[in-house]
Parts: sequence; structure tokens; C-alpha cells
Amino acid sequence: MVIGEILNKIQYVEFIGSCDTEFNHLSFDSNECIKGSVFFCINGEKLDGHNFALDAVNNGATILFVERKLNIDVCQVIVHDVRKSMASVSKIFYGEPDKKLKIIGITGTNGKTTTSYIIKHILESAGKKVGVIGTNGYSCSDFKMEAKLTTPDSIELFSILKRMVECSVEYVVMEVSAHAIALSKVYGIDFLVGIFTNLTQDHLDFFKDMNNYFEVKKSFLNNCKYKLINSDDELVKTINGENVFSFALNNPADCFAMDLKEKLTGSEFVINLFDNISKVCFSLPSSYNVSNCLAAASCCQLLKIPFNIICSSLACVPKVLGRIEVLRVKNFTVIIDYAHTPDGVEKLLTFVNKFKKRRIISLVGCGGFRDSLKRKEMGRIANELSDIVVVTTDNPRFENGNNIVDDISVLIEKEKCIKEQDRFKAVVTALMRAKKDDIVVLCGKGRENYQDVMGNKIPYNEYDIVMNFNEIKVGVEND
Repeated sequence: MVIGEILNKIQYVEFIGSCDTEFNHLSFDSNECIKGSVFFCINGEKLDGHNFALDAVNNGATILFVERKLNIDVCQVIVHDVRKSMASVSKIFYGEPDKKLKIIGITGTNGKTTTSYIIKHILESAGKKVGVIGTNGYSCSDFKMEAKLTTPDSIELFSILKRMVECSVEYVVMEVSAHAIALSKVYGIDFLVGIFTNLTQDHLDFFKDMNNYFEVKKSFLNNCKYKLINSDDELVKTINGENVFSFALNNPADCFAMDLKEKLTGSEFVINLFDNISKVCFSLPSSYNVSNCLAAASCCQLLKIPFNIICSSLACVPKVLGRIEVLRVKNFTVIIDYAHTPDGVEKLLTFVNKFKKRRIISLVGCGGFRDSLKRKEMGRIANELSDIVVVTTDNPRFENGNNIVDDISVLIEKEKCIKEQDRFKAVVTALMRAKKDDIVVLCGKGRENYQDVMGNKIPYNEYDIVMNFNEIKVGVEND
């Protein structure tokens, strides 16, 4: 492909060089540039890609996308916003795959992953071929890739969408993070349905306050034909306009549930879906998963999936790995969940308390250099809803783990609190404290398979620790 083909389809300020300059690769990492690369000089929070442009050229880049002219003898496209230009160029380079797919986007602080998998299951029950892009990976029936981020960067995103088109995928269900919206990762994609699950405190290190956080997520809906909002959320329910529909557990909505009965292994309720009514046996537990279920059912109704298929499929939704994943270890129960915000931890522990027979032992950790304001609140909630709280880290990155632990522990009663900044040791500690009929709740990691420590992604899997606990316990006791 030559740059002239791109320039005819995008906005730019100035072009320096020949329109016949060829390229065959896209990158925003100078170290990954090869002969014929386009290098996008992204100005990030900590690093400015313009400072690495010469390295990219030395590695083979033939075209630079910049926000200011550089004193380098190479083809340059000067634009107002390199991130948006990267998305636009990626879309064209990969053949505009989004136009050949029906794309459903899900944003919100909590519930994105579970909602995406419920939608996937309903659509597949209706005979549709579905791809998923989110925290648990990027996949369809023909391939699976591990997720680096909830929403991949625009270059990888459009390459994945192209691959899904090649695999004859019809629908793509995508988690859309607030960072992805703010950083223009999904710029230029027209979504058929956009879902806003909820808004609770998270990422305020980046967005500064809840209003900014809300406005960013809300802006995503501008690119959606149909908009689905949670009427139980005080901020989300204020969204209105054309093609806006609602779901709720507790407030009037286009889709709502009645007569909810919760179990540790599932839920039963009556669904009213746009005035179609049926009893539903739902295979996932907790009221907040029922909220996710209502979002998914509403989405599929808008996609014209038959009501009877929607309802019958909900009885056999496969469990979502790392989301209220219930495991039996000897004579006590372990629950693995991704809850990593104050709201998520509160909802999870409130649900678990309904099935309490003896004690609840919770494990809570927070990430390093991320929204430190939520740490104390998460500790307070764990203290109120648990008998023992093991305090640890969650991807400490370059921050001292003991600082994270101390921040979380401020409002936890001393006699309840066990501090252990090493997460592996913390999980083992929680399990070893458990006795008959206790419930151990491991919050924060779900099925993530690494710990981010000092810039290194160390292999780590909480499910494996639990399932191998008997062997680990023997090893610890022998030590």
C-alpha cells in the first residue's frame, strides 16, 4: 500500500514526502518497526513518541505520523491527533473490517465481561457466529488470543476484526474500557448496540473525578445506533435521546426482573422484556449478574433474536471464568472473582453473606500507581462484610507493596486484619485459615494469569493455587 491511498481518506494538516511511498506495517513502538513501517508518534502521559522517531526510522520506518514537523529526512504526515489518525489508518490498512461486522460495545465500571459472555451465548444459541474482545481474551470459534488489555490498541483491534471477518464471524461483542474511549482506541467504529452497565469509583488517577469519568464513557454511546442504559445507576439513567432503551432491577425500565430468588449457583426470576414475559432459570448467581443478564437479553431483543431463544438459553449460560467462580476445597468454599473496585467488592461480599454458615475470609488487594483513593474504602467494606480480611496487592507494578497494603488496612480492625504484600502467600494464608463451612473470597484477579511486579509480568493463576492447595499446604507445613 502507498501513503497516497491513505491521504485520500483521512484528515491531515500537512504532508511532506511522496504520495508513492510504500508501507506494509503499522506500529507506535519504535522497537517494533521494520522496513516499510508507519510509525505513529504518540504523545503519552510519560513518554513522547516524537522523541523516538529517529529510532523508528533507523529500524526501517518510512513514514511518520506526527503532531509537529520533525527534522528528519523521511515522509511525514502532520495531524492534529496522532491517536485518532492511528485508528483511521489502521481501519483502512486492514480493509475496514468493522463495516462487515455487527459490533456490540459494552462500557461501564463493572459487568462488562459477564455481559459480553451472556450475549455471546444467546447469539450462539440462535445459530450466530460470534467473536469476543475483552478482559478474558480475544476469540471466536476458530482462534483465541490472550488479552494484553481489556480493549486492544487500534492497530491490534482492527487486525483482530479483520481476522474475525476472515473466519466468517457475524457479531463481535467487545468490552470498551474508559481508557480505550479516552485514548481513541475505538475511534471510527460504528457500533450497532452500545451498553452502559454502571458507573462506580475507579481509575480516578487518570480521570480525576467521577464527572469526567462519566462523560468519557457516555461519549462512547454517540457512536452507537442503539443505546442500552442501566436505570438503577443514578448517573447512567440520566442519559436520554433517540434509540435509548433501559434495563433495571429496581427502577422502571424497558426490561426488568420480578420475583428474584438467589442461589449460590444460579438465580430464578420473571423477566419482562419489552412487554414479553417469562419465568427464567438463570445459570449465574447474584443480583448483579441478573442485571448483566437483563442488559444482554435487551441487547439480543434489539438484534431481533426470538424471545423464546433468549429465555431458554439463559438457563445454560456457561460460568464466566473468574467471575463468582465457586470452588470446593476440602470442607470449605472458595470464590474467585475479579471485583477490584469498592462497588464490586461490596456487591460480591453482600451476596456471599446471604449464604454464610460460619465465617467469611476475604482477600483484598489494589494495584500499584492506580487510583489510591479507593484503597481505604475497599478495606472498610471488607472489614464490615468479613470475619477475617487478608490484605495484599494486585499488580503492584513499581509501587512498594507494603504501602498499598497499609493504605487498604487503615479502616480494618486489627484483630481481623492479616497483612501480606506477596499475593501468592496471601492467598495461601487465606486458604490455610479456612475451616469447615467457611467461605474464602478472593477479590481482584479473577482468572488473570500474571502479576505485574517491577515491570515484569510474572506467571500467576489464582485458580491453580486453589486447586493445588493441598499440595501447597503440605509444602508450607514441611517448611
